[in-house]
Amino acid sequence: MDDEKVEELFKSLNMKTFRPSQVQEFFHISVSPPQGGPVVDIVKLKKESNFYIIIMGIQIAQEHYQKLSSMKPEEVADFLLEIQKNILLQGIEIAFLPIGQEIPQIIQLSKAVFDVANENEFLDSFTKVRNSGIYTMLSFSVKLGRVQAQGKGHHFI
Repeated sequence: MDDEKVEELFKSLNMKTFRPSQVQEFFHISVSPPQGGPVVDIVKLKKESNFYIIIMGIQIAQEHYQKLSSMKPEEVADFLLEIQKNILLQGIEIAFLPIGQEIPQIIQLSKAVFDVANENEFLDSFTKVRNSGIYTMLSFSVKLGRVQAQGKGHHFI
């Protein structure tokens, strides 16, 4: 499947697609449900790359960051470890950013997809990344309470 077909696949599902401004990758689209909701990015780094990376970035809301800061360090570590384990079991990579901080500011979920000839397998990988992001957001909401949406194009939890 070429870049055009990747974009057409999501448009045929009535998903919103757009190309973010100021990106440096060869191919980069953002995809979200038609009524709004979690945004997932699909990236191909170079023209000759034989894979796409499906990525979802989640920014921690200031309110949640403050609540995590007031918790015992071992309680924060246990909470984040539980999220990490569940995401990794889905075959999704997870990174807490900036690296090395006790409390992350951003959580990045990703999956590299090679051989995208099969649309169903590509959609399955896309759905796993998106659902892992939703799981992460729900975990924060259940543990720390809901927050108001705080920006456009970012997921705040």
